[in-house]
Amino acid sequence: MPRDFDSDELARDPALMLRFTENVDCPACGQVCEGVFHDDSDSVQDIVEAPVGEQHCPACGHRWPAAMTGWSMFSEAG
Repeated sequence: MPRDFDSDELARDPALMLRFTENVDCPACGQVCEGVFHDDSDSVQDIVEAPVGEQHCPACGHRWPAAMTGWSMFSEAG
């Protein structure tokens, strides 16, 4: 899963949100487009639920909320 930032230090900047991207299928027309997902956690390690984003299809204009697929949360070994 690619990250759109260089480090957790950058992610802690209050002006920046964690931002993730993946291809999404529009449920209205089936067009594949880039989905953007945001999380307001301080770092990747703080995210416990899949990031959510408001998606917009450039082909048909449909908007829908979607959670990022394939997100896994791993706890620290104890």
